[in-house]
Amino acid sequence: LPDLGKEKAQLGEVVSISGTYNFHSDKWIAPDVKVGDIAFIPSMGGQKITFDYEEYIACKWQDIIAIIEK
Repeated sequence: LPDLGKEKAQLGEVVSISGTYNFHSDKWIAPDVKVGDIAFIPSMGGQKITFDYEEYIACKWQDIIAIIEK
């Protein structure tokens, strides 16, 4: 486990985003990120997915470390 902290954050373009539904207030919470933004994701965050020979990372928008808006 000591080597886990040595991995760097991943950088990628947001291609799809969804809000979060809050059952307590019965409202949707809009994310702070938009399609086209560049996002930093923790190296251990998200799930790698391959679709049509393209690699994607699926994660919760709350897990994004930083956003570079376009």
